[in-house]
Amino acid sequence: MTLCPKLKSIFQSLHARQYAFKMIFLWAIFCAGYFFPFPVLSLGGDLELFSQPSMLVDGGEKWFLVNADGVVRGTISDDVPQVFPRLIGIDPDALLDQEFKAIQEVRIGGELAMLLIKSAGDGIYAGQLEIDFSNHENIIAESNGMIVNFGSKSFLNKWNRALYIDQVAEVNIFEKRELDLRFPNTVIVREQ
Repeated sequence: MTLCPKLKSIFQSLHARQYAFKMIFLWAIFCAGYFFPFPVLSLGGDLELFSQPSMLVDGGEKWFLVNADGVVRGTISDDVPQVFPRLIGIDPDALLDQEFKAIQEVRIGGELAMLLIKSAGDGIYAGQLEIDFSNHENIIAESNGMIVNFGSKSFLNKWNRALYIDQVAEVNIFEKRELDLRFPNTVIVREQ
């Protein structure tokens, strides 16, 4: 079987091979359920999608697949199993228009997702993590029955405080509990 010269040149071009590789790799990531918070590939500028965290932003009927910079990379329907952290409460129209507020929320969501997934060990998986931006004064993360009220800033300090309390407490404070980290130097733990 022979290809026409034009089609053959398209497949031989570097751009087409990079695009095909990108699509195959994205599908592999999606099927395997991995969340990559650090560079995986260094094959050129076209593959920056894989060197940044991917998240899903609620767009109503569909989920938008976005990178850490808030760039929408595609859509995923509700019936597909979701293996990336989900961000809700972000205006999808503002995100598509690349408005600063929506992009900033995606960046915060990515940082928060990486923080939670990296430090919580086996307790938080990317596909089960949901971060709610509906109330900008209290960003809420939820995973496996655990709810964490972060407030609006200083996420790393607050999370480190919760990790410290978990180490010194006699019970696992993350298991099916609600943590309230909004107040200075305080971790409030409520039973679910």
